[in-house]
Amino acid sequence: MQSAIYGLAGEILAPDERDFFRDADPAGYILFKRNCADRTQLRALTDTLRALHGRDDLAILIDQEGGRVARMQPPEWPEFPRAERFDDLYKIAPISAIEAARANAQAIAVVLREVGVTVDCLPLLDVRQPGANDIIGDRALGCDPMQVFLYVTLPLIIPAIAAGWMLAFTLSLDDVVIASFTTGPGSATLPIRIYSEVRLGVKPEINAICTMVIALIAVVIVIASFASKLSSSQGESAASLRSSQ
Repeated sequence: MQSAIYGLAGEILAPDERDFFRDADPAGYILFKRNCADRTQLRALTDTLRALHGRDDLAILIDQEGGRVARMQPPEWPEFPRAERFDDLYKIAPISAIEAARANAQAIAVVLREVGVTVDCLPLLDVRQPGANDIIGDRALGCDPMQVFLYVTLPLIIPAIAAGWMLAFTLSLDDVVIASFTTGPGSATLPIRIYSEVRLGVKPEINAICTMVIALIAVVIVIASFASKLSSSQGESAASLRSSQ
């Protein structure tokens, strides 16, 4: 398989294109307005591309963002709002704006799935800035970088941050040797304090501390597991909704 994405000349696959694509075996294709006439034609085209390579997971991309960037045009397909509308709504009702953007993306996914398109080249992290090129313009979900960080970047990195914290915390409990050399005068870390107490005998307080630490780690692990399962179930539910529609 060639690591490349190819485009097509028209609404059907020409014989010379068929021979070239069969030999090249690209990773996927990207569709443009010239390739989209109606539902029946577009579905037949994507099915032909998959049959040509014998791969159900063939990547078929399109730019269907809403607003001025839409390869699949009305009246054959619905018209979706431009991303700037959700930024305007966010200034009034942030939660409603987030839910509206999610529902809009799911609706676009339903339309694309119907015609066999698997990837929507939808900009999510672009931030509109004064003086910058207007190629993004109303396609951006806002002009505040903090929105991107809080609602896109942070949710993606939270699992890694939580895993790193749990690993560091767990390892630190056994790091008495390093802590004994790095601890300054007048201060004592939890491992040093526990070690000092244990040398004189295990007291009920030590047992209580160890129980609390184990319980805390267990609770965090359970919460992380439930969060992961919830995220997976939401993704499956969205996929089921798209397939049923």
